[in-house]
Amino acid sequence: LFLTSGTQSALSMAAGCIEAACECINQEKSLLLEPVIAMATRVVFIFLCLTVLLLLVTTAAPSALREGQVQRNWHWTREQQFYMGYTIVWTMWLMELTTSVSQFALAWVTERWYFT
Repeated sequence: LFLTSGTQSALSMAAGCIEAACECINQEKSLLLEPVIAMATRVVFIFLCLTVLLLLVTTAAPSALREGQVQRNWHWTREQQFYMGYTIVWTMWLMELTTSVSQFALAWVTERWYFT
């Protein structure tokens, strides 16, 4: 009996939250554009970061090709490796920042809608 009443109140609360979320989305039409804006921002950041990373990768010094050798090796200095690693971390940080800004914008719009 205790489990049933607890489950019933949890389901009722969840249904109320879903109804409130639907009302918020219907009244604040800008919320419908947020996923598109967030994705466009991520695509631009990824493109820029991958461009920088590819430019760094092409700074490697090739080794001399020996007779009978088919494959060429590329060598990066420690500084170049550091810059490439830094660019990868920087890219991940930008993606997390984009997610955080997106969540903040959603929370702020929802808070403004709820308390007005």
